[in-house]
Amino acid sequence: MTCYNIYDWISIEAHGTNQLQKFFGYFQRDSVKEPDIIINVGHVDIDIGKKYYNMDRFLLAEREIIERRRFGTLRLKDLLGKTKLCATKGYVRFRPFTNLIRDLLWYKMINMGKNLLHSACLSSSGEGYLILAWRGMGKTMSTINLMRTHNFQFLSDDLTIIDKDGDVYAFPLPLKLSLPHAKVLGLGKRTQTKLFLGQLIEKIPIIRNRVEIAHYAGIKDIIVNAVVIEKAKLGKIILLRHFPNENEGLYPMDKQYVIKSLILQNRLERAFWNERLFVPYSFSDDEFDPKLIEDEEANIITNALRNVECYELRFKKYPTEQLKKLAQIA
Repeated sequence: MTCYNIYDWISIEAHGTNQLQKFFGYFQRDSVKEPDIIINVGHVDIDIGKKYYNMDRFLLAEREIIERRRFGTLRLKDLLGKTKLCATKGYVRFRPFTNLIRDLLWYKMINMGKNLLHSACLSSSGEGYLILAWRGMGKTMSTINLMRTHNFQFLSDDLTIIDKDGDVYAFPLPLKLSLPHAKVLGLGKRTQTKLFLGQLIEKIPIIRNRVEIAHYAGIKDIIVNAVVIEKAKLGKIILLRHFPNENEGLYPMDKQYVIKSLILQNRLERAFWNERLFVPYSFSDDEFDPKLIEDEEANIITNALRNVECYELRFKKYPTEQLKKLAQIA
């Protein structure tokens, strides 16, 4: 059994799996009282005496859904309350299970006036900086650069918790490093060779969705003297944009566009499990309405950004040089 406690808001008790340790290790605890989410990986029991009704590949009962596939079975009960999640090992093997736990947290946090944002977050003198970018735009490299060169403090690289008052909280997942990261950081030849092979696999459509070759490392493994803080007041948002034919630099940005981008990016991140589990589950639970929860998410983000300055950092090839301008306004 492993336990996790996220700022005393949500606690998790996991049995039969160590997958969560890699991604939620920052929140691991020896024990938790009355967990909000109980996870069991192994055998899924189905209550024969309970009345279920069929919906495609699902069985539904009150606040409960069971998905049956050839590769395994999953059971989810009481998503917004004391959640119980059971899955067979086959199901966990063939589904992005840690993303499912992330999305459970997402919905629970929205219900508490908080939200997860797909972003990096750093701090300078107590002021939080959210760094937004599509995959491959240099978010991780920018995070590393600002910490190594400009003494920023670390909260997160991929997911950041924000509340409606504009406070941001650390969610320090391991950084997913690519071959360019490995070269800049001087990682060993063995790691660079592995990542080079990973790049080749990503170019083969049949394989890339089934096999991932990546290298994960904690921020203190990369930057020995890195400072990790738990909380900051959000002051600025930086959107990284690649413009090969535009002037480089740091430019003020329309806040409404940033709010819309954050909302849409969150929905895109949750799309996999929304379609495959949460929308079907909503037929069993009158209190769970994905549309209403997404409306509340929009309110949280809008309120959190009331006093925030928004910028667009344009670069032609790499954002490294333009980050100096961000450091100057920190």
